[in-house]
Amino acid sequence: MRVFMTLASLLFVASASAELAEGDVTRWLASMDDVKDWTAAHKDQISQESLMEKDLKSVDSIYSEALKKLGDLGLYDSFNSMIQAQGYDSAGDWALVSQDITNAYMALKMDSADVNIDQMKAQLAQLESSPLPAAQKKMMKDMISRSLAMMENMKDVPEGDKAAIAPYIADIEKVAQDSMGGGQ
Repeated sequence: MRVFMTLASLLFVASASAELAEGDVTRWLASMDDVKDWTAAHKDQISQESLMEKDLKSVDSIYSEALKKLGDLGLYDSFNSMIQAQGYDSAGDWALVSQDITNAYMALKMDSADVNIDQMKAQLAQLESSPLPAAQKKMMKDMISRSLAMMENMKDVPEGDKAAIAPYIADIEKVAQDSMGGGQ
């Protein structure tokens, strides 16, 4: 029994840490038209704002919270069926791929922008002695802290994930633009 549990644990860790492959990216991109259509068909029941928490510190929590909210609205089964028609095992499976793609995209953008985490930490420390009003100081500290937390998460994105999405950056940006209503 102990051997079985050890093997099962290793398989779980291996599958949870699998890097994105090109097929994952192309399937995800292909699914996004149906996701957009499904969202439009349910616009009276949901809004993008209602699915996206403002104070979440990671991409992972954005997708998991959105799926939870779909469940709360009684829409999870419908969304899950649509996602399964795209070849995913479940909406949760699709959300994990979405997280990996989003994290890889953000990590690539950070790499190309040469964002300096140490500079942001210094800005955060400087706020302590700033003469700004307390409310404004708190707002800035919260914003910088959230940015730092996301940046720290981006350090852990596998190089293979970044390589898998690199040829599809323009497509991913178009999907993001379309989902915000910019590509209509």
